[in-house]
Amino acid sequence: MEPIAIKKPEKNDVESQCDGGNLMLMEARSQQLLSSIRALIRSNKDLNDALIETPNDSDFLDAFSENHVIILKQRTALLNLVIDMKRQGADIDVPEDIVQEANQIQEELSVAVAAASISQEEIRGVRTSGDEGIYL
Repeated sequence: MEPIAIKKPEKNDVESQCDGGNLMLMEARSQQLLSSIRALIRSNKDLNDALIETPNDSDFLDAFSENHVIILKQRTALLNLVIDMKRQGADIDVPEDIVQEANQIQEELSVAVAAASISQEEIRGVRTSGDEGIYL
């Protein structure tokens, strides 16, 4: 039998496969990020209400600030993913509720900080162990 020659993939094809260039996988990841972001936003609203009732609860403050950091990380990942998908011709945008809620996160953080009478620096200093957040 005669050997069959296989065309060497072009560099762009290899890069596309390595960086998640599969639109179906990218769509699935974007849906996962959207679901997580929305759940974290709901959780932070609940935590904000709890902080109004018990302003100096360190567990609530830690969870709130950790969620805030995770939301920002996941929102950045979502934005980068949407940009990559658009480059490949996908008709996708970041949902308006995510854009609007992201703007309100800073306001909620300020309310929680004022209620607990702690500094912004203390809130920003929370270290996160992963990118999953804390759900209620």
